[in-house]
Parts: sequence; structure tokens; C-alpha cells
Amino acid sequence: MENITDVMLDLETFDSKPTGAIVKISAVPFNIKTGKIFDSDIFDVSISLDSCIKAGLTVSENTIYWWLNQNDEARKYLMNERKSNVSLTTALSNFLIWFSNIKNINSIDNLYIWGNGAAFDLAMLSNAFRTIGLNPPYKPSEEQDVRTVVRRDPSIKKNMLFEGIRHNPEHDCKHQIKYVCRTINQPMNFD
Repeated sequence: MENITDVMLDLETFDSKPTGAIVKISAVPFNIKTGKIFDSDIFDVSISLDSCIKAGLTVSENTIYWWLNQNDEARKYLMNERKSNVSLTTALSNFLIWFSNIKNINSIDNLYIWGNGAAFDLAMLSNAFRTIGLNPPYKPSEEQDVRTVVRRDPSIKKNMLFEGIRHNPEHDCKHQIKYVCRTINQPMNFD
């Protein structure tokens, strides 16, 4: 039986700084060796922008303009998600519980968590945890960077068909899992 070994994280935010307001978190568990995605265990939550601002997280004009320049499908998805959301504290508390449960159910010491960019998803999520007085549920040694893996063979990501809506964090996670697993599991040629 395949077990969860890793989690792919994707955030939608209103700033690109580590202090940015997080309005959506998706975390998709998977097995790094097989690429199996565990759909029944996905964490997905929309967060109140107001609660992020009250907690001291930031919004940038550039990111707002970036969202306005995305395709209609991505903007519509984000706006529809804004209709049902929870506070930052509730979302992060639920993430802590979810992450711990994944580790416990799978009886693993290290649950590796992936973000797309060393200074984006994981840095932003860690900052949000510290902002509300909590520690992230993952250790720094469990943090993994998608972009570092992509450097090994950029053609895999480039040629991977995207399924779903871009900037829907669950769909982004699943896409990243596909090309990360394919890249990691291809044989290395040192000649």
C-alpha cells in the first residue's frame, strides 16, 4: 500500500512579500516515488482578507493589479472563493491539525512540504503562523523547493499539460506534483 510521503502547498495571496495576506491555502498529499495523489486528504481553505489585514499581513497594489490581469477563469474562481471563508487563525489552526493527522496516520517522522520558490509559499505560510503566535507544523529540514527540482530538467515542466484552472491552488498543486515526481524519478545520467 502506498503511503503519503510529501505535501504540495500552494497559496493565493494579495502580496508577494513573506508578510503577504493569504486568501487561499491548498495542500495536496502525495507519494514522491509513485506520484500518487491522495485526493481524499486534501486541505483546502479560503481565508478572510479582513482577518489577514487585522493580523498585520500585507496587501500590495502590484499584486492586486496582477490578479486583475489574470484570465477571466482565474479571477472568477478567486472571487467565488471569497464568498465562503474563515479567519486566518481558524485556517492555520485547522492546517496544524490536518498536518499532524497526516503524519500520525502515515506513521512518519518527516512529512516533506513543498512550495514553489524558496521565498514564497513556505516563507509566507511560516510568517503567517508566527504572526498569530503559532509555530508551523513542519521543520525547516522538511521544507522542499519545487524550483530547485525543476532546474534538473526544465523540459519536463515545460512539456507537462496543465489540467484545470491556473491559480486554483489545488489544481496548481496537482500540476506541480506531476512534474516534480517525474523529474525526481527519472534516472540521472552523469556521463
